[in-house]
Amino acid sequence: PQVLLKIWIKEFLKTVAELKPKFLALHCQEIGGKNYEESMIHVEDFVSTLLESEELQDFTHVKIFLDEDFTSLEKFTALGCLYFIHNSLNNVKLWDFEKQIFVSALGKEIFSGNIELVTTKEKVKFPQDFFPECKWSRKGFIRTRWKLANTVFDLVNIHLFHDASNFLSIESFPSPYTKIRQHALKYTLDKFSEDNYDKYPFFIFGDFNFRLDTGAVIKKLTNNSSPFHIKSAKNGEIEKMVYNDTDSSLLLTLGKKEFDLINQDEIFCGSQNFKWLLEYDKELETFKERLFEFEINFPPSYPFTEDSKSSTYMKTRCPAWCDRVLLSKSAKGFIKTEENDSVVIYRTVGTTVPMGDHKPVLLWFHLDASSGNLMPFQILSSVNEQSCECLLDNDDNNEPHVRLRTHSIPVFRRFPSNHSKARRTISDIPSTQKPPIHKEDWYTKTQELFEKLRSKYSDTKSSRHLSHHSSSSEEWYSSLKSSNGKSNDTNSSTSAPKVLMSQLSETRSVVTVIEVQSNNNEESSLNDRKSVACDNNRVATDGEESNNTSSSTSISIPAPVVCEGIMKESTETVLHSSDISTRYIYVQYGDSPVTVFRETTV
Repeated sequence: PQVLLKIWIKEFLKTVAELKPKFLALHCQEIGGKNYEESMIHVEDFVSTLLESEELQDFTHVKIFLDEDFTSLEKFTALGCLYFIHNSLNNVKLWDFEKQIFVSALGKEIFSGNIELVTTKEKVKFPQDFFPECKWSRKGFIRTRWKLANTVFDLVNIHLFHDASNFLSIESFPSPYTKIRQHALKYTLDKFSEDNYDKYPFFIFGDFNFRLDTGAVIKKLTNNSSPFHIKSAKNGEIEKMVYNDTDSSLLLTLGKKEFDLINQDEIFCGSQNFKWLLEYDKELETFKERLFEFEINFPPSYPFTEDSKSSTYMKTRCPAWCDRVLLSKSAKGFIKTEENDSVVIYRTVGTTVPMGDHKPVLLWFHLDASSGNLMPFQILSSVNEQSCECLLDNDDNNEPHVRLRTHSIPVFRRFPSNHSKARRTISDIPSTQKPPIHKEDWYTKTQELFEKLRSKYSDTKSSRHLSHHSSSSEEWYSSLKSSNGKSNDTNSSTSAPKVLMSQLSETRSVVTVIEVQSNNNEESSLNDRKSVACDNNRVATDGEESNNTSSSTSISIPAPVVCEGIMKESTETVLHSSDISTRYIYVQYGDSPVTVFRETTV
């Protein structure tokens, strides 16, 4: 630790300084090392060195989870999760798995020792019967859930089972060890998809202990030559398998924990190009429909010598890509990529210097928040959350339905309360009628979304558009003429909609979030408008007459139909005119109603 750990930290911090991340997730396995009872004391020094480093001083928010209690054999995983949040990120939240709410991730917290009662993480140790050959193991995973840039995702630190014997590994593929790893990984993924928590995209990274099809690799290296067996004089068991080339020169010596190949480093990471080995990297193929990995352009990450003076492969196992960063197929949408993936970096850290038996592997990317899995109550990042009001929380703090309207102009025509098109506001709905989430009722009939979302807009003077209204908005809104020519006084049985004010930028931006209520009494004429037309002065639906008296800043924009059926993820449509730029984003979260986000810049 006195030498190798210093080299590791130096190389790690150099990488941080080079890439300048804003959110840094570091997953460690086997904290405390193989001799954890003696070496666990070094973990505190490791963490302190990172926190005091110059490279991490701008990461003012820190969350660290260290499972160090090796006395709890049935729970101990030796996993460490270290998360560093840059001071430029001020609205990062962490999920509390017990309370099932997001809590602030600001400040510094270190959870170490026995962390069983820490509720902002989920920790699972794999059942012992997963690996019956081993009397005791530390294998398992830790999951945390994050809300960053209005995007929710899980980060999973995982450690899977190793190969105990090279002899058993080469007998077949998949080997018994491969099957154990695949079983444990399937167990993990199934748990995420079947538990009672909401489902979100995830990144799962750590030591998967994936191995190559070692038997096939040996056949390739030795040209299918047959080995010479060296057996034990005591019990006759094979101790070594020796492979020679055609002129009887030694090529490979294989033992239970020995893999001694001539010119090993040249073959696996030298000029002969390691990519020929990718053909034998097969363990992940079983999960190709569930997991994604960026292209591997680095040599196998394991096993390297733990000598502090060199960085060569150890002669114990066939080199393999044990350490990986994988992601769910849905998480791939979070990552900004170009055609050549040039904005994504997937490589090892400390390629040419000693870093221990495993080379750390990193994935660096830009988070595309606009493609995130937004929850129903989340809005575009440009909107100040404090300007939004919760109009309906369904008496359930865990999964609130929030309908937000943030605008500076009146956009809905007011109908008498007895009219078939009268809009029902939240104040009109008794609490006993507030619909629960994921129920098929008038509120959540998303199948009818695009046929029912049609609104008439009142003509509004230009001065209304260009002025900023405050909480008095409801007063002037209620004075507008309704369709029967009578003014809407504040005592009407149909309350005026809540109008929330937000000055978003120097250019006037209007953000409207609408969650649709289906109404079987709506007239069919509202269903006839299928598309959106744009001109220089306004945006209107087919079948709605343009108002020639409207100024260039007046807006009349019903939500357009962009696809058929129920949306399964966010879809974006952008409409442009000379004075108006409008963006619609359709989001469906689970079985909840489709939410339409409209951002209009005038």
